[in-house]
Amino acid sequence: MTYIQTERLHDIEKLLKENHIVKISQLVKKYDVSSETIRRDLTELERRGVLRKVHGGAISAMDRVVEEPPFQSRKIINLGRKKAIAREIASLIKNGESLILDVGTTVQEVARCLVEKSDLFVVTNSAAVASILSVNKSHHLVMLGGELRADEFSTYGSLAIEQLQRFTVEKAILGAGGITALAITDFHFGQAVLRREMINRSKAAIFAVDSGKFGIRTLHHICKPTDARLIVTDEDVRMVDLGSSWLESLPLSIARMS
Repeated sequence: MTYIQTERLHDIEKLLKENHIVKISQLVKKYDVSSETIRRDLTELERRGVLRKVHGGAISAMDRVVEEPPFQSRKIINLGRKKAIAREIASLIKNGESLILDVGTTVQEVARCLVEKSDLFVVTNSAAVASILSVNKSHHLVMLGGELRADEFSTYGSLAIEQLQRFTVEKAILGAGGITALAITDFHFGQAVLRREMINRSKAAIFAVDSGKFGIRTLHHICKPTDARLIVTDEDVRMVDLGSSWLESLPLSIARMS
């Protein structure tokens, strides 16, 4: 191993300690080397137990990581928690409000609770959310176009962002793949980008995140936890072993499951 590679590995390890995540594209630009060289570096650091490689980069070995379960599995995983979160969020929504609802099984549960509201203006990129809300004819629904994410029956991409920029709403109800002290993250790059714009197009961003996602970091950054107006989760978050008191700094609302 050359001196230059040793220095580069040390630097990458330092970046991981600071940011918990590195991307191959960023490292290629930073060190002016090929992507193959960076992949070899990440393989070596993974062998040492420093990191875990994920699609497009790597995350710190200290972080909890999961692969995104299939959509049909997610519909039934932690369903009781999701319903409690949905009820709590629905209680914050007034008749006649304007909303953004994005994708995800928890957000779908929120949509089910909102069926009983009246005169909502809802912008969504989820065909499932639009279908759920469409049974109430008083609601005005706008479905964003864009590239199709077939497993979620949802859209993303530049066209979805362009159309979203035509609206400013009172609240955005958003899902996420994981949340740590540093970031709210997602599995899907296009969805993470769209969620950032959803935050920008709303006066208040409310995240619906069940306790099973706390302490988990996925690859694509959405925002800092403090960028959310509110993070609604379930009672079991108190049982998650996070090894620190960082939950106390979050704008948390804990939904009762009974």
